[in-house]
Amino acid sequence: MVTNELSEKIKIYILRILNKQFMYPDEIIENCIEEFGTQINTLNPSLTIRNQLKILSDNKMVAYYHGYKITPKGRNEI
Repeated sequence: MVTNELSEKIKIYILRILNKQFMYPDEIIENCIEEFGTQINTLNPSLTIRNQLKILSDNKMVAYYHGYKITPKGRNEI
């Protein structure tokens, strides 16, 4: 199970890596699993991270243009 605290850490981590460069979804998932792999106690960690990306996208903090990039609203969160 992923706690709210871990979800927040994943969100901030995604925003930070996207602030540095444009990334494809699979790259983001790989980086997050490398960073938080042992802390994510779900059957499908990649789905957990993909859901976090969807939440960020729904909140207009990241945008998808053939890959993800951070929006000005996302930069304000960091």
